[in-house]
Amino acid sequence: MQTLDFVDQIKACDELEVVDIVKDEEYMVIKYIPKDQHYRVTVAAIKENEWKVLKDILTEVREAIVLDHFARIVGYFSKVSNWNKSKLGELKDRHEGDYSILPEEKIKTKKETQVYAEASK
Repeated sequence: MQTLDFVDQIKACDELEVVDIVKDEEYMVIKYIPKDQHYRVTVAAIKENEWKVLKDILTEVREAIVLDHFARIVGYFSKVSNWNKSKLGELKDRHEGDYSILPEEKIKTKKETQVYAEASK
């Protein structure tokens, strides 16, 4: 679908309105009036999808398609799509990690660990 056609469809729909068009970053802000919900729709998403699909997402008939994934690794959230190969590998390793809790008898207390570390010096 072309961007101008999308804007025309929005204008023809009573439930939706174009709030802003950000040309530098190539997206539009669309408001779903009944719920006062705002959506950021990229030009790429407009070009790749049919009007019915976009309208159903914007009017909450169906769930939105996840276009960007965010992760919190080092204390702040960032887009996974901006990460290099190494950082993506780290995220994959974290997803595959074993985070199960050990039985009580196998857990060393902080004091036992310190005693062990001092004894091995």
